[in-house]
Amino acid sequence: MESRRRKLACGYSLRTSLLPRTIRLTFLNSIATPDEYTKSIYAHSFRTLTKSSFPGTNYLGFAEWLRPVSRQFYSTSTEPHALAVVYDLGQGPDATHCFEQDQLESFATLIRHPKDHGQILFLRGLLSPAWISTVGSLYNVDPEYFRRHMDFCETSVHRHLYSIPSLVSTTNNIMRLCVTTILHWEFRLKTSQICHERLHQADQLANYKRYLAMRAKCGDSLLREYYLLNDRFSIIEQWISISLTGNGRGKQESINPLTTHQVWAN
Repeated sequence: MESRRRKLACGYSLRTSLLPRTIRLTFLNSIATPDEYTKSIYAHSFRTLTKSSFPGTNYLGFAEWLRPVSRQFYSTSTEPHALAVVYDLGQGPDATHCFEQDQLESFATLIRHPKDHGQILFLRGLLSPAWISTVGSLYNVDPEYFRRHMDFCETSVHRHLYSIPSLVSTTNNIMRLCVTTILHWEFRLKTSQICHERLHQADQLANYKRYLAMRAKCGDSLLREYYLLNDRFSIIEQWISISLTGNGRGKQESINPLTTHQVWAN
């Protein structure tokens, strides 16, 4: 029975965005390890319309990015910052726990410990596949949350695919906030420079997103959009993705006091 349940998790758990929230949590609860979480995403990504009523081709890029590779995700920055901050609601002065990129095991140990209260998990910058699979499996996070935030992993073709049907109510626990920053140049750009920047702006941003998917390190900031306004000002756009999940006991968030908020900032 256990092997059959795990097989079902790898084969069907990712079609969760089509299901009522209670059923979705039940599917995710059967994924016990980070490895199974990753495998379920990878298996689902190969479901096509010709073979399944629940295609997962919009997960192809993200699933490939999650697979174990020899690429080094650890940042060599001389000024590392906390990659994950866990805030335990109701613990008073000891509520905050900070973890850097090489403290994944310590993070997992803390989360596995039984809790009688909710949590808020703050994530900052790019996460490695190991961090994503661990957070996803421990908190029963709908993979759609990660896929949306990591949309730069998709090719130009797959980025515009979506699950069928895709009702807004199936992912009402996921939201995105767009944060814009206005940049001010100390010098004025010439008209020719403005024309050149605007002409090549889309290509430069596309190259940057390919760099993120292939070479970015843990904790690196993510830039989503860039706009040159005039000779003195430009704007960059970044995202904050928020998800609300249950405590892994099959309860709905609306009636579950042990909920967790994931807040992932670029």
